[in-house]
Amino acid sequence: MRLRFIAVALLFLFCSAHVASGQEPVKLRIFTESYPPYNYMEHGRLIGLSTDIIVEIIERIGMKDSTTIELEPWARGYNEVLNSKNAAIYGTVQSPGRMDKFKWVCPIGCAQIGVLARKDDGIVLKSLVDFQKYRIGVVREDIGHQLIRGFVPERYLDIANSSESNWKKLQDGRIDLFVYDAKVAAYALKYLGFDPDKYEVVYSLKKYPLCIAFNKNADETIVNAFQKELDALIQERDLEVCY
Repeated sequence: MRLRFIAVALLFLFCSAHVASGQEPVKLRIFTESYPPYNYMEHGRLIGLSTDIIVEIIERIGMKDSTTIELEPWARGYNEVLNSKNAAIYGTVQSPGRMDKFKWVCPIGCAQIGVLARKDDGIVLKSLVDFQKYRIGVVREDIGHQLIRGFVPERYLDIANSSESNWKKLQDGRIDLFVYDAKVAAYALKYLGFDPDKYEVVYSLKKYPLCIAFNKNADETIVNAFQKELDALIQERDLEVCY
């Protein structure tokens, strides 16, 4: 099932986006994926822990132009930001392989990438070699996909466009494992109406900060403004983050 929710969510005025008086302000497009509890749709509204942070930052900066927040399948939003100057994507894991591809505003959260399975299957993974015994679900160009393809051949991977698709495949037994953020697994399963107690983390991979990733050529003034307000929010609200 393909997610394509567009939340043309916020029209704010952004004074610092003007390059010079009288010029058109920058129109910033911000992307994210369905990733409860950080970002997800509820009753037609895009909400969540990370979304609240993004909205607060935009309000603090003081927008003068329209900013859109768009909920898209991960690979679509990710590739859009790689190729569009005035774009950003949040809930992005800051991994070594991505460092040079974006300008970063960090951290808005913390991801613990792990491998999940159905408890009833009794799967035990003692080493990376064991992964090749199973059919493994990943989300296209998600950090789980980028991590695991370094040591698992492509033929063992079931690549989906959304996490929802892979949770359903895991539930139905069409895949054996799902590489994803273990910290959000319970929320995601509840969101889909599944019982989280029927699943377990069978292997832990890495912990990474969750960030806002801007296009490599994004306006430095905008990026710096986001970072400044994020730093202030972390101090004021004692947000749970990792570096």
